[in-house]
Amino acid sequence: MIYDGGISSSQKSLEQASLQSSLQQVEVDLYSIKERINQVYFYILVLQENTKLMESTASELEEKIKTIESGVKNGFLQASASDALMAEYLKIQQKADELKMEKRTSLNILSELTGSNLAYDVNLALPVIDKISSDSVNRPEYQLFEAQKNQLQVSGKIISSKKMPKIAGFGQFGYGKPGLNMMNDEADNFYMVGARISWNIWDWNDGKRDREAIKVQQQLVDNRREIFDKNLSVSLAKERSGIEKMEKLIETDKQIIGLREKITRRSESQMNNGTLTSSDYISDLNAEVQAKINFQIHKIQLVQTKINYLTLLGTKIQ
Repeated sequence: MIYDGGISSSQKSLEQASLQSSLQQVEVDLYSIKERINQVYFYILVLQENTKLMESTASELEEKIKTIESGVKNGFLQASASDALMAEYLKIQQKADELKMEKRTSLNILSELTGSNLAYDVNLALPVIDKISSDSVNRPEYQLFEAQKNQLQVSGKIISSKKMPKIAGFGQFGYGKPGLNMMNDEADNFYMVGARISWNIWDWNDGKRDREAIKVQQQLVDNRREIFDKNLSVSLAKERSGIEKMEKLIETDKQIIGLREKITRRSESQMNNGTLTSSDYISDLNAEVQAKINFQIHKIQLVQTKINYLTLLGTKIQ
């Protein structure tokens, strides 16, 4: 082949474009795994904080039980007060054990997603995210859209190349009896060289239909990109709103915790003096614990929302 209308070079370009498109699709697929990793990671952080709080509350109740039992022995308090606290203590211990088992299950999932072997007693750290200073988008989907359009453009070049003339050379050499001269029966050398030209002038509109199909596919890529832009814009707005919401909730949580601690301390004093039942004290203690749980969850959710926002932007997080 001397000249094939550029088909060979176009086919090589198409192979490269197809490879680039496939590699970029892998990047997009990996991105969804990153989002899943974020969800599992922060869920484990919530489990960790709740477990710590349960264990701290159980330790506090254990001390209260000793104080109440002393009062029961001295006849100041009834035995039912100690029993109620013990039941709540066991309940909290049970909840802590459930959280630990849930953490173990979640760590197995995280290990599978990351390819790491995480120990069950590992303590994951809450990431530190500074103020988000840039809103520039660098998502791999955009590179995928460009790679797909480039692949379609190269396919269009191949269609055009098929209508170009093609030139090929040939040669034949030999020794025979007879040679090329059939009138001579003597053995002789012979050779033959030449060129061949082919040109598919009429393709029955196959090329036109193929080009129209490529245009439709290009429009589909543009439409997918437009839909992706809209969905991304909505998701980013949702995460920005979530960041503001969590910041406000955290400030309110601090005030609630301060008030709940005061209420619990008063209830504790009244219970020790026998003017308040242990059930009422447990109710106030549970309200304080729940306020602290909400505070920890909101702190974790704030960082998670910021990371979700950066992930949506395509920002690499160290």
